[in-house]
Amino acid sequence: ASRSSSARSIPSYLTHGAVHGFPEQVVGPDGMPRDAVLHFDFKYLTFIDGSGLTAFCNVLGWLASHGVRVFFTNHTDVTNDAIVYLDNCGFFEQRLGAKLRSSAAPKGTTLPVKQVAHADGHGWLEFTFSPWMSNVLGVDGRALGSLKTCMKEVFNNILDHSMKDSGFVHVQHYPNRWQPDVRITVSDFGRGMPMLAGHMSLRRQLAFVAFATGGAACMAGYGLPSSPSSGATASPSSARLRARAPRRARPSS
Repeated sequence: ASRSSSARSIPSYLTHGAVHGFPEQVVGPDGMPRDAVLHFDFKYLTFIDGSGLTAFCNVLGWLASHGVRVFFTNHTDVTNDAIVYLDNCGFFEQRLGAKLRSSAAPKGTTLPVKQVAHADGHGWLEFTFSPWMSNVLGVDGRALGSLKTCMKEVFNNILDHSMKDSGFVHVQHYPNRWQPDVRITVSDFGRGMPMLAGHMSLRRQLAFVAFATGGAACMAGYGLPSSPSSGATASPSSARLRARAPRRARPSS
């Protein structure tokens, strides 16, 4: 049975690596919530990326679907860059009904996390994702064909293999890296590999990296299967698709 209430500290770096152990804090060996009431403490959070954000939103959505009451503590420090990032992405407005700062708004390099139902996937790809990607990559929308096809398959997989018909999607552009890229993170209520039948894998994540090279967006990929954790619950199954493109020649010194 779930305890009446518990506090959980969010990791200082909530990234792809930290996310793997995060669901086990809230999911018991029976695949049900460990607690009826949860207080998430943001005290130690110093950095969060798209992987961490989509996974955290997915955890919150899963908890809500099981009737768990969730509260936040130490989340209002607007001198903390991670808190500011969450605020700019609309996280607190969505979860608490109000921004922390009146000026909070997504930067042009961010397509904020959104829960997208399978039925709405095509519209989101055509009228939200594609125009945004075309703009940040500086390419014609037709160059995004393979990327959109892959994203459509992701939405189909959510419907076919997830416990829900929707997933959380977040897109972040990193224009100032040596090889500029866009990272697309999708998190859903997936189950683990067949060998883990009976145990719920709370998060299946796919991260895409799209590079703009030669006037076109290109991508390639590889998969990373889930594996049993040291405990009774399954660790999140995960896959990552990464685009690779020739690096630009470094300037001669």
